[in-house]
Amino acid sequence: AVVSTQSTGGGEGEEGERELATLQQQIARYFAVRDVKGAVSHLETLCSLVADKHQDELHAECAEPYYQYATALLELAREENQILGEDKINQGTEEEEGEGERYLVL
Repeated sequence: AVVSTQSTGGGEGEEGERELATLQQQIARYFAVRDVKGAVSHLETLCSLVADKHQDELHAECAEPYYQYATALLELAREENQILGEDKINQGTEEEEGEGERYLVL
């Protein structure tokens, strides 16, 4: 699903509220199907729109989107590092097994 990233006059009016609601629904869907990259992209847009709506990045309504954004970024980092971490663990295990076999042969 493609979402317009254009601001609707700082998120004012019914159209801005609908855009925020649509983004929140799409983010929930991304989390449900574990598409963290999609969630991160849409959360970035949501945070920007909410901050623009209130003209303040520290407004209380920004807390939840920022928390979700931080959680999604952390999960994305875990996913990216998990792949690398598994490779390193597997390499270390193979090297240890190989070393053990050499010592048994001697």
